[in-house]
Amino acid sequence: MLPSLHPAKRPRIAGDSPEAETATAREIVSKSRTEMARLKARIQDLEKIILDNERRIFSINRLPPEILLTIFQYSSPPFTEPCPCYVERQGPLLVSQVCRRWRNVALSSQSLWSFPTIYAENNQIPSQMNRHLARAGTADLHPALYASEKNVKSFAKLLAPLAATSDRWVSALIAFDWVYFEDEIGAVHDHVGRLEELQIEGFWGGDDEEDHPFAEEGKLTAFSIAPRLRKLRVKGVCEPTVSLGLPWHQLTDYRGLGTAYDHIEVLKCCQNLVRLHLMFSEPASIVDDAPVLVELPHLTDLHLGESALLRVMSLPKLHTLAVQRIPEGTEAVDALLPLLELIQREPPPNLSSLSLVGSTLVTPTLISILELLPVLDTLRLPLRRCNTTALNEIFTRLTVKPLHPECHCQCLSHNLQTLELDGRSATFDQANLVEMVRSRSAPEQMMNCGCMPIRRLGLRTGKIRPIQPSIAEELGTLAVDSKFSLNIRTSFIVDSDGAADTARYWAT
Repeated sequence: MLPSLHPAKRPRIAGDSPEAETATAREIVSKSRTEMARLKARIQDLEKIILDNERRIFSINRLPPEILLTIFQYSSPPFTEPCPCYVERQGPLLVSQVCRRWRNVALSSQSLWSFPTIYAENNQIPSQMNRHLARAGTADLHPALYASEKNVKSFAKLLAPLAATSDRWVSALIAFDWVYFEDEIGAVHDHVGRLEELQIEGFWGGDDEEDHPFAEEGKLTAFSIAPRLRKLRVKGVCEPTVSLGLPWHQLTDYRGLGTAYDHIEVLKCCQNLVRLHLMFSEPASIVDDAPVLVELPHLTDLHLGESALLRVMSLPKLHTLAVQRIPEGTEAVDALLPLLELIQREPPPNLSSLSLVGSTLVTPTLISILELLPVLDTLRLPLRRCNTTALNEIFTRLTVKPLHPECHCQCLSHNLQTLELDGRSATFDQANLVEMVRSRSAPEQMMNCGCMPIRRLGLRTGKIRPIQPSIAEELGTLAVDSKFSLNIRTSFIVDSDGAADTARYWAT
């Protein structure tokens, strides 16, 4: 403010003419504008000083661009379920709008833009896709494509520019009905030479018998020539999975959902599999006296939703096995019997990790399995109401019991080092569990015994049957006093009523 120049506060001088007053007013306006400009410039300088110093207050603003970019990478992972809000506000778009520095970091990285996503119901437009691909530059691409019959036109316009970059696809998620986009998906044929991983959740073919440019006898062949394809996931297709025109013989990692028949037909074509995860759309039905139909000579990791399929498999190099079988109703189904038959028929000499998730434990069968797996070092068992007797029997058989001071001790699974019990409602002898762990951690007993100590024990229980406080303290004492680096983790699972969970960790 300039009080001395303000017309309202300036005393009127007698004899001043109107012309003199006008000149004085113009001088006041000019000086006021000059002063205002100076003050605005000063304000801008002060805002810059404040901004620069505020950035130093927050530790994230002190991170170098390389660390920021690594953090940004986690905002754009491949995903398996359509999420409209995520598609609209993808990681790179979101972080590039936070501040100028973040925008510069985001735009400087091509790899951050290598996850283009199409979900046409989000009103995406081709110019957005073109801009996204331009920012990706020459980086490897990992597209995720979702569509439905409702957005055929908009999806086709978005898919066309993305299909033109298929020679840079390293992984892809495809979830749409092929028949509506025959030209666009046909354009990728013989142009996916770098594709290593493919996830399919769509359909193919149509009601008519007309052949499409990308298909042979109505079956998808767009990815039939993919020399680097090794990992495949198939979910929700409407025809037998094996009818997909894919280089099955190349696959080393397969995850599929379907019927037992579908899985068997696929596995006949996949002799080079190393990792396999199969879930079932309906209960598996395998004839009891069926011969071994599928031989997988290189398979090391297997996760099965139904153990029945083990009756028709040959797995000489199996290392890790997880079997999930939840009994229907109250009927106790011996889901372990097919595993026992496999081991008796062709024992996998390297099977060292066994997980029985959701399976009812039948004591004689489980004991027989453990007796036939001498190298087993990891065992994961479910905690279910119907497993009480089986669990107590297992703890007893795992306990080291000296037969004679000069003789070897007797116990089951001498090589066992990791035991995990997971569930909510089982009642078992917790003192028996502690005694088993203690017996396998006592050096004086293990001197004459070839068994390994339990190095890791994991317990997860529910609110109904929690770990007793005295038992928890004994386990903690064992973890602290153990000479074999015993690591014990106990936790209470949060129930649906919102009960707070607690966890205790002991490690040496």
